Amino acid sequence: GVQTEVPKVPSGVLRTVKPPVGKFGDIGQAGYIRKSPPSGSGESAETADNKEASESTPCSETDVHSHAGLGRRVPSATSSPPPESAGMCELTRGASLSTFEQLADNAEKLWLRQEMEEREIERPARYGARHLNTPVVIVSSELNPWSKTGGLAMVVGSYAYEFAVRGHRTMAISPRYGDYQNCQRVGATKIWLAGQEHEVQFYHQRQDFGNGRGCDYIFVDHDCFHRPQGLYGDPAGGEYPDNCFRFSLLCIAAAEAPLVLNLGGSVYGEEVCFIANDWQTGMLPVYLNYKYKRNRTYQKARCMMVLHNMGYQGKYRMSSFPVDRFFGLPYEAVKDLQGEDLNFGQDCVNLLGAGVRRADRVLTVSPNYAFEIQTPEGGHGLHTDLREKASKGRVMGILNGISDEWNPSTDPHIVMRYERENFEEGKRCCKAELQRQLGLTEDPKLCLIGFFGRLC
Repeated sequence: GVQTEVPKVPSGVLRTVKPPVGKFGDIGQAGYIRKSPPSGSGESAETADNKEASESTPCSETDVHSHAGLGRRVPSATSSPPPESAGMCELTRGASLSTFEQLADNAEKLWLRQEMEEREIERPARYGARHLNTPVVIVSSELNPWSKTGGLAMVVGSYAYEFAVRGHRTMAISPRYGDYQNCQRVGATKIWLAGQEHEVQFYHQRQDFGNGRGCDYIFVDHDCFHRPQGLYGDPAGGEYPDNCFRFSLLCIAAAEAPLVLNLGGSVYGEEVCFIANDWQTGMLPVYLNYKYKRNRTYQKARCMMVLHNMGYQGKYRMSSFPVDRFFGLPYEAVKDLQGEDLNFGQDCVNLLGAGVRRADRVLTVSPNYAFEIQTPEGGHGLHTDLREKASKGRVMGILNGISDEWNPSTDPHIVMRYERENFEEGKRCCKAELQRQLGLTEDPKLCLIGFFGRLC
């Protein structure tokens, strides 16, 4: 939380505020104020490339929890107050909170949605469900609440829920990074990759959402996914060197699951719609085209590639991961996997680029982003491919919306519920409570700014 007015604190002093307790749960406390010249990060191009593997590298602070349950953030042995650029005003962080602790689970979503539908007589028109006889298979490297480094897991979790409640038979596939509870082994298959055969296990959890609708959550199990350091890399050492193998394995396993897993008395079959997400699943449409369709499988299946963040593309040396000997694809697939990189030059495999070229449709999280990725600045080297696909009407942006359960008239987690008739009073009360929760000055005249986005 940032306000336009902050208390004066002597330079060089670590400022802490008393952590209040309230609806938002544990609130960390820390704040840096320092007047010093800026120092360069010294980050090389290779260091930046290593960051591609993980968005969840922890910051240089350590969480210390007291017996009272309050999360108190204190500097670690290696941390130092962040430098301040010359001429910039002093910045402080008074307190922190995590709104993720209050996210509604699927059961609460259903209850809130039903309550709102009972209260609302006239509702605005929405996207209608179509092709309900076509099963939907969602594939992602992370899936909330089982695995999450950022927004990707949250969105994919919503896909699994929304397609199911609208009437589609729905499957969501992700790696089994840990020993997930309430999951049963339902099958196994053997996959050829990197010059040898590998066996993967499939674990299943069914969640029912009422009216005979629900989602089959499938977790692909293999030793390569069991890494306690992180999903994509070790924060101390960068990206895992076998990530190309790990997520290529996930893509083939995801293509096998609808064919081999008997769930609820039947397999999903070949006539499905796959939804691939970001670079980790870029090989899925490639395998569907070269491995399956050419062998008369998945002839009527389609695959959509959803781009959440073009900045991460999954680039590797082609000489280390040859198209034929590693991926098991015909040499002609080189034209789809070929990439370019400042470090690798033409000796580059681009997994996201391959997915963009072979997918039946490319979707983004907004119409504006669909336009942005077709520019040199926003396309990160793939703008030419995206422009060509857009010229055929195969690139579209669907604006991320606010889910039904985010409704101030029914929200059980705010201090005062409000509707159109009393929204001014309700917003004032909620603002004052948020100021109190964050340890800020409780002043209705101060501007309280909320920002959703990346800070780096």
